[in-house]
Amino acid sequence: MRLNFEKKEKINSKRRSITRGAIVLSAILLPSAFFLWNSSSAGSDKFDEKTSSKGKRVFAVITVGWEPQRYLHESKGYLAQILQRYTNFCELGHSVSVHICLYEREGAKLFWSSKIQEMRHYCERIQSNITVRLEFFQHRKLPNGAYGTKGDLAIRYREIFLRELDRYDTFIVQEDDVIFSENIITYFYTWLYFLQNYTNGKLLPSLYDAEISDINQEKYASPRLTNGTFFKIGDETFFRSGHSIGGRSLILTRDLLEKSVGKRPDEWINPNRVRGEFNPTVSTFHWMENVQGTSPKRLVNRLVNPKNIFVFPVSNSSWKQAEVHHLSNKYINHEVKVENGWTTWIKISDISAIFDSCLEDGKENFLLTDDAHKILFTGISCFKCLESGKNARLRTIVHRRRNDRKVSNESMELLIEANFKCEMFSFARHFI
Repeated sequence: MRLNFEKKEKINSKRRSITRGAIVLSAILLPSAFFLWNSSSAGSDKFDEKTSSKGKRVFAVITVGWEPQRYLHESKGYLAQILQRYTNFCELGHSVSVHICLYEREGAKLFWSSKIQEMRHYCERIQSNITVRLEFFQHRKLPNGAYGTKGDLAIRYREIFLRELDRYDTFIVQEDDVIFSENIITYFYTWLYFLQNYTNGKLLPSLYDAEISDINQEKYASPRLTNGTFFKIGDETFFRSGHSIGGRSLILTRDLLEKSVGKRPDEWINPNRVRGEFNPTVSTFHWMENVQGTSPKRLVNRLVNPKNIFVFPVSNSSWKQAEVHHLSNKYINHEVKVENGWTTWIKISDISAIFDSCLEDGKENFLLTDDAHKILFTGISCFKCLESGKNARLRTIVHRRRNDRKVSNESMELLIEANFKCEMFSFARHFI
């Protein structure tokens, strides 16, 4: 196996004061030279989505939880859906191989081999099943300073990726209870090529979590899409979340993998270097932002010295293809009290209305979505701000009728306030 790793970028750390429970920072202004926009290419032909992701060799690792037998009904159901989605990728023209990682225990190999055989993963295009393999690992405890799970299984995909590096061009890792949108590979490559063409490679397409309500069966997006910054590259509008990366998964090209790991693959696969909540730190795009943990100091470093910046394309609702559905839907009711309201999961239809307000056909006043709630736009017009060559910073706050005088209509359950501020600099950092 040939590893052609490039020199790892040196990162200068900056000290910032940390207060307990909060991060206090002054605004950090970033000049336009932060990313190199090829202005001569502005307005040029967009990438052809039909060819940008055609026929990829996809290698996917699924990390199965600590004690899957305890949740056999759910685990089996989730895995069946996941394998069906990868089978769909095969039908779309990709060569797909799936690797399932589990803990080694008595009877586990026979048990899971029989369960996988029961799940449909037959691809009509190739007249065969897609390749599905099982690999079992001994349990290893988390290192000091890491938490969130009983073992370090989530990091084992890294040694597998390096082992398979020369055989595939697309590498995916995911938890065992999430499923990608069907067009995720097209989305990723289309916008990866666009961003590589227009910038210095620092900007990459992002992913977001979604869950479905068991009350109204509507799909909701995580709070990561409710606060952040809108900006333009050429004629395209993008959004960068003010939160750390979500998605419970990551997608890498071989080139990205080589550049991100650098010349020290042994360090990359070493769990003892990880601090903070283990799984999201090692198995999402989190670590590619220059974060190896979730402490306040490390999250500050994400904003101060990011290796990569993950963004969502806004035009034509392209960001919706970045969806990663968390099948257990267990976090949809989580919310955080903030000044004057709440930060919570919001309907994707409402997020779409807010994002569309930054486009030419967007709304600038309130949008009545139904009898129970509405969106109220405050501050400046996102579209006009972007048209002036500046950035628009979004902060979304949810007001509830039962405890907020701002919701005066008795028939209205909640009011979603989307507040925009115009940033003078071309890519100012934002803080929540």
